[in-house]
Amino acid sequence: MFLIPLLSKSQIKISDAGASGGIAFEESLNWDQIIEKAGKENKMIFVDCYATWCGPCKMMDRDIYPGKLVGEYFNSHFISVKIQFDSTLKDNDRTRSWYSEAHALQQQYKIMVMPSYLFFSPAGKIVHRDIGQKNEPDFIKLGKNAFDPTKQYYTLIDNYKNGKIDYSVLHYLAISAKTFKETELAQQIAEEFINNYLEKLPDSSFCKSDHFEFIDIFSSTLLNSREKAFRLYFYYPGKVDTIMGNGYASRHVEFIINKEEIQPLVNMSKKGGPDPNWDSLYVTIKYKYGDHYAESTILNGKISWFGYKKDWENLVKYNVEKIDRDGLDTTGIDWAVSNNMIWDVIFTHSSDKRVLEKAVSWMEIILTIQPNDPPSIDTYANLLYKLGRIRKAITWEKKAQKLELENSIKENREPENVYTQTLEKMQKGTKTWEN
Repeated sequence: MFLIPLLSKSQIKISDAGASGGIAFEESLNWDQIIEKAGKENKMIFVDCYATWCGPCKMMDRDIYPGKLVGEYFNSHFISVKIQFDSTLKDNDRTRSWYSEAHALQQQYKIMVMPSYLFFSPAGKIVHRDIGQKNEPDFIKLGKNAFDPTKQYYTLIDNYKNGKIDYSVLHYLAISAKTFKETELAQQIAEEFINNYLEKLPDSSFCKSDHFEFIDIFSSTLLNSREKAFRLYFYYPGKVDTIMGNGYASRHVEFIINKEEIQPLVNMSKKGGPDPNWDSLYVTIKYKYGDHYAESTILNGKISWFGYKKDWENLVKYNVEKIDRDGLDTTGIDWAVSNNMIWDVIFTHSSDKRVLEKAVSWMEIILTIQPNDPPSIDTYANLLYKLGRIRKAITWEKKAQKLELENSIKENREPENVYTQTLEKMQKGTKTWEN
């Protein structure tokens, strides 16, 4: 339970927002007075935790708190108070008087995200919380949930700690605890939910998007090759991909193979042990999971390892091998990841004309998808320039420069001058790369 120490007595004052229809935040009551008023009026306490630098906090102040429906609900059910969680030279006496309480709240409840919303009983006992920018219906719903013992975060946590295990709420509790930076508690609840609920479901009931998404959230610590989820990914990838999208199952199988087979040896190497024995690892993975996964995970492992070692020759070699093997991945934002790799690894560190020509063909694929992306155009132009196609390179670099200028005007910012600088180098015939 959080009890803020008694502050100096001062005359009661309510913010002007309540008079105009919005939430009436108390501006002069100290914590003891707030609890006293909440008890007399049989209302809960709502605490808005904000910071002066927080954009979503300002949005809530501007668009949500002044709303008539929000004001009617919160003023009828809560005593509301705003607490500033940063400090500035412009802070008034009231804000300064709450510094220690803001610090205590932040430490006790691990408040790392603004805005955060805390809800207390009339006696000052924490019962519920949430974070983030809300629209009006969701914010009113949050206020209603704060009254519902089946939705109150801290009430449900207390039930869990007291041995009252309700699997219907553990999904919500684990994700919420992780969101609120209660990492150990989140993992404990997630492990309970996975091992004693999900693992016991028949496959047909297990195979739901919310179950897979939940496991994703905790996959770095809890997902392993002994669990039902992994067996489904490995033996029934088509069924999983139908629910979660193409490639979902294989990505998770590769994640676990890397986690269990490759990373332990790589970590030993990073601590001074011998370099990973890739041939031996290949045999081990092939025996357990087959040729396909052995090839893909070893290839990805080599890319990661040689990137860590800054072994550019091998990093170029295995990135090219990966694209030759799997094709260029342009799904989602992977086109941008591919562009970055082509620039950082191939353009910057390779002078092999065969490799540069391949990179040009890959960038042409990316430019069919993102024809007006200045960084991608710049990569393409620089590859052409490195291959000696100077006139064509200059034409494309001018396009990147022009698009950047247009974008900067639309976005009301100064244009990046990198394209102009590169263009000048191309026109002078000087190198546009460092190595």
